[in-house]
Amino acid sequence: MYYDKPGPSATTLEKARHKWHAINGWPSLVNFFRQTPTYFIKDDHDLLSNDSHAQTADYGELSYPEGLVIWNENVPMKELPYRTVRWGKD
Repeated sequence: MYYDKPGPSATTLEKARHKWHAINGWPSLVNFFRQTPTYFIKDDHDLLSNDSHAQTADYGELSYPEGLVIWNENVPMKELPYRTVRWGKD
């Protein structure tokens, strides 16, 4: 999900949510997620724009904290964003 990729560029909360909803509505992705466990990595473009971080200037009207809110709306996680897996006999 690249907010700074045209079609349209997501410079507002409304446009950022639209991009997520448009992609998550693809029938092939809906079917895929029904059958396949997934692992998501948060990319800078998924939150705001290229090389973004907490001190990055707003991208249009969209701020970094708002990008985090939208990420959490669309990539559900448990309280801890990781799992511990036992590996081996010890």
